[in-house]
Amino acid sequence: MKILFLIPAPKKNMNYVLSPDIALGYLATAVRKQGHQPIILHMEADKVPYSKLITKIKLIKPDIIGLRVFSRDITDCNYCISLIREVLKNIYIVIGGPHPTMAPSQDLFDTMPSIDYGFKGEAEKGLPLLLDLIKNNQNKPNNLATIPGLIYHNSKNKISTNKQYFEPNLDQLGIPAWDLINFKKYSSFTFWAKPGKTAPILLTRGCPYSCEFCAVHLLAGKKIRKRSIAHVISEIELLHYKYNITNFDIIDDNLTADTNYAKEFCKEIIKRKININWACPCGIRLDAINIPLIKLMEQSGCYSISLGIESGSDKTLKNMNKGITTLIIKEKIAIISKNTNIILHGHFILGYPEETEADIKKTSNISQELPLSSASFYTFFPIPATPVYNKLIEKGIINKNDFQWNSLQQYHNISINKISQKLLKKTQLRTYIKFYSRPKILFKYLLSLRHKHQLKWVIGVIRNQLTKK
Repeated sequence: MKILFLIPAPKKNMNYVLSPDIALGYLATAVRKQGHQPIILHMEADKVPYSKLITKIKLIKPDIIGLRVFSRDITDCNYCISLIREVLKNIYIVIGGPHPTMAPSQDLFDTMPSIDYGFKGEAEKGLPLLLDLIKNNQNKPNNLATIPGLIYHNSKNKISTNKQYFEPNLDQLGIPAWDLINFKKYSSFTFWAKPGKTAPILLTRGCPYSCEFCAVHLLAGKKIRKRSIAHVISEIELLHYKYNITNFDIIDDNLTADTNYAKEFCKEIIKRKININWACPCGIRLDAINIPLIKLMEQSGCYSISLGIESGSDKTLKNMNKGITTLIIKEKIAIISKNTNIILHGHFILGYPEETEADIKKTSNISQELPLSSASFYTFFPIPATPVYNKLIEKGIINKNDFQWNSLQQYHNISINKISQKLLKKTQLRTYIKFYSRPKILFKYLLSLRHKHQLKWVIGVIRNQLTKK
């Protein structure tokens, strides 16, 4: 069967960085192993407007269409699906990704009524099985009940959700179907990327930590699962020597959770003399940092790291269950800055439950005190199914019946404490201005504006800030 993996374009032009979808790459490999034909269509990257989408799909002639859905993309995905349904009424539509994993299954079909199936969590095992059933006209409820992670209508026309499956041996999944990707259409996650083509790569899955606001463990499990170093290096060499990739974005949530594994990876890059640059745009665990590790990282090509600092208030860090303090944050970041030239980007959350204006000021202050080259300041948003969301429901601070999945935007402003939404937005903007208006930061950015993707990155950030509602 032919399956089209479709990435809808946002109707509001919010994407200022386009990167290959590694999850769809892995799924493409999985269905290909079972004899099915995958095709990836990224509307933005492939410059396919909605006015030409149906024509494009008709040329491809897929049997099934799959979409990876983030909660902020529901409106765009529903619009895309509605266009498809007007013409291709009987085609199967399957969705996966963070949104169907996090959303209650009934809510999923209520807000996206035109889909046929959804998947919770990883679908490399389940999706090929579903395609086989559909191909053989055996996609009956009793058979569907055997597919890991599948969300579907059962024999009583009620929504059923099968147990998620976490593949313990990541090497078994192979590597993403990179032959389906045109790297020239994409750029790096990070502003500080070096010249040359960039590819994302994943070494591990899962997160053993228990940050109250985070959903990673719900998506990928709490146990860290690791690819063998030989398997990772083989993929890097393929991308480097066959596709001329010189920059790698390691998108693990916790590359340094196992410091010995991270060191082994770095040593193998050095041993094989693979001349690449790499970054950790999704963050690393600060309390795992030590001098030997960070030096090895730089020596093997690491040039940029994102850090989930989150707050400058020890009270807030404790409420988040981060397991670190501001003292540890300062000590570990000092180790990085004093022993390497690695560029540091900080992630912060403003307006966390029980925060006061004084707590937020501490966050603003620490962001300027630390040797960061850039920073992102997000207003707190309670992701459903996370511990903090459940606590807010229990306390009656938010009402899950009022939660509107289809109204989510990229930037969230929800007042769940004494800080008003209006004040929080003003504070966020003021914090950004204070951080980036400092001469040393401005000059560093100006001196670094040498590549097209960097200018696009800056314009995108400014546009998003100016168009927030």
